[in-house]
Amino acid sequence: MGHSTIKDSLKHQFENHKKDNIPDKVIDKIQPYMENEGFEPAAIAKSSKACTSICMWVRAMHKYHFVAKGVEPKRRALAEAQEELAATQIILDKARAKLAEVEEGLRQLNENLKQTVAKKNELEFNTKQCEDRLVRADKLIGGLAGEKVRWAESITRLNHQLEHLAGDVLVSAGTIAYSGPFTGEFRQDLAKEWITFLDAKVS
Repeated sequence: MGHSTIKDSLKHQFENHKKDNIPDKVIDKIQPYMENEGFEPAAIAKSSKACTSICMWVRAMHKYHFVAKGVEPKRRALAEAQEELAATQIILDKARAKLAEVEEGLRQLNENLKQTVAKKNELEFNTKQCEDRLVRADKLIGGLAGEKVRWAESITRLNHQLEHLAGDVLVSAGTIAYSGPFTGEFRQDLAKEWITFLDAKVS
């Protein structure tokens, strides 16, 4: 196997190595090498550059293992915190939706209140107008009450005149037609005789 083939194979393993799942038994096996001064990149570089890369990678994985173990609880805590945050966000979204619903209901109530107040003001205005009209009507009726007697007398007089209208017209027509040449005194006597005659006929 050529040098480039070995290099490519090592590179493939480095890139596809699951560094987050290094077993503890593997760490235990390489631990003696980590404590060996000969297993240092600078020391190995004197013998092989390819092995220098392997040495650097092994040390990096060793260090990463312990760093990852220290970070893992924090990573789990972060995941739990993110889950709690997601759950809290769901509750918050529901609360916001409920708040929006309550605010919409409150807005509708305020709108209904405005309409009710406007209707109340309109009714109060109409009531005041009716009261004012009743006061004026009462005053008018009170003022017209004194005219009742006079109106009754006028009606009685007009009814009497209406009953005698035909006779009065007949006497007036006769006076104009026939008593013109006579004296005033004679005309009056003549009109009295006609009236007496007509009263007798009507009776």
